[in-house]
Amino acid sequence: MSILFFADSYSQDGARAADTDFALVQIAQHAADRAVDAVIGAGDLIDRPRNVAAPIVSFCRFLDRLHTEDIPFYYIQGQATHDAVDPPWLSSHRHAQYLHKRQVTVDRLRLYGLDFQTAATLQVELDAIPSDTDLLVCHQTWADWMGSIANPQGAFAQVPVVRYVVSGDLHKTVIETKTGKDGQKMRVGSPGATCMQAINEPAEHFCILLDNASFTKLPLKSRPYLAHGPLVREHDVAQLLSELPAELVEANARTDLPEALR
Repeated sequence: MSILFFADSYSQDGARAADTDFALVQIAQHAADRAVDAVIGAGDLIDRPRNVAAPIVSFCRFLDRLHTEDIPFYYIQGQATHDAVDPPWLSSHRHAQYLHKRQVTVDRLRLYGLDFQTAATLQVELDAIPSDTDLLVCHQTWADWMGSIANPQGAFAQVPVVRYVVSGDLHKTVIETKTGKDGQKMRVGSPGATCMQAINEPAEHFCILLDNASFTKLPLKSRPYLAHGPLVREHDVAQLLSELPAELVEANARTDLPEALR
């Protein structure tokens, strides 16, 4: 059994359109190379609730590729500021299967999905998870991960029954063990965003593979990123400017990236 997860792809027509499109191409290639049993998107897959055609066409091309490889695709939705609409944008493609409040079996693993929930509704929905569920796919701000920087809706200690949790919303890749509501040990994973959405986010990006009960990070290439320390003195600015031409030459020589990202 192998399942590939990603989240927070923010398919869009804005400044990062080339980044989001290239990430989807790589995710489809990872899935095809490993002949996975399913690919699952854990919310915020589309950047905005209202769109021009380009981001939807891009995502449909991704779904076409999975369909060609005979790989099922399941998804949930994130916050209303991004892809939470009724009907879901991805329902326009017959290969995309909406997982919200549904249990499906992939090989021997029983999966259950939940769209983003408010703090008022989260526990009610968690307690409604079927008792034989193995893995929860969700999109939440968890106190365990973002309690100091955001207003979380809940904590992993509230999650009953399941042995695995894959959650979108945290734009960083994390794989660790937590204890659930029933005292069960859970492996929890955040795929992280598929490309940089803000300058203070990690420069490295991943999707995650659940293969024989173990999570593995699979890298996603993105545009080159140059980190520089604080520019305090005139000398610091001069040094940065002197380094940029070589950095641009090196970036433009990258044959593994589309031209827009080079």
